[in-house]
Amino acid sequence: MKNFFSVTIILSFILLFVSGCKKNASKKTFIEINPTRGSIGIEFRISGSVQPRNRLEIKPQIAGRLEEMLVVEGTKVKKGDIIAWMSSTDRAAILDIVKTQTLQSDTDWNEVYKPTPIISPIDGFIIARNKEPGQTVALNDIIFVLADKLIIKANVDETDLRHVTLGQEVKIFLDAYSDKRFKGSVEHIAYESKEISNVTVYEIKILPK
Repeated sequence: MKNFFSVTIILSFILLFVSGCKKNASKKTFIEINPTRGSIGIEFRISGSVQPRNRLEIKPQIAGRLEEMLVVEGTKVKKGDIIAWMSSTDRAAILDIVKTQTLQSDTDWNEVYKPTPIISPIDGFIIARNKEPGQTVALNDIIFVLADKLIIKANVDETDLRHVTLGQEVKIFLDAYSDKRFKGSVEHIAYESKEISNVTVYEIKILPK
């Protein structure tokens, strides 16, 4: 009798539990959704810096004095444009002497001794102007710095490199414009790795659009 009684209680409990589950199942609600097609991708963020692709320092071909500067920082230039005029050391000395004399005008001497042009060797824009008119310059002095294009250089961890391909579209976030998003594409992936803080990375170059 004791065994039969105990079995009956257990069965009753199971039947009540199953009955309760059926009641809860009958109360389920359904929500209508509108599925759409899209792409699934892996997204990761890396930090980089904006740098010129080609940085070119413009130095004088002769020592002398700068007479006229025709461009400022940010000016776009084309290959062959004259960006400054300068006098050789001898020309500058002659002009200074003439100014103290009344024998001939400055115009006459300027016609005889022409100034030397400083010419842009590439298409690009001025990113630095280090000298001003009237300053003397030596052969090693940097007068201007030119760049052809600004790109973004970033280091990618070797474990993430498999997700990066040439021409791949990227999103660019700049600290100076935190509320804006810019588009770009991967222009170059380095073949040789380097180690930074004990982490193996590869440098990539991103071209803004």
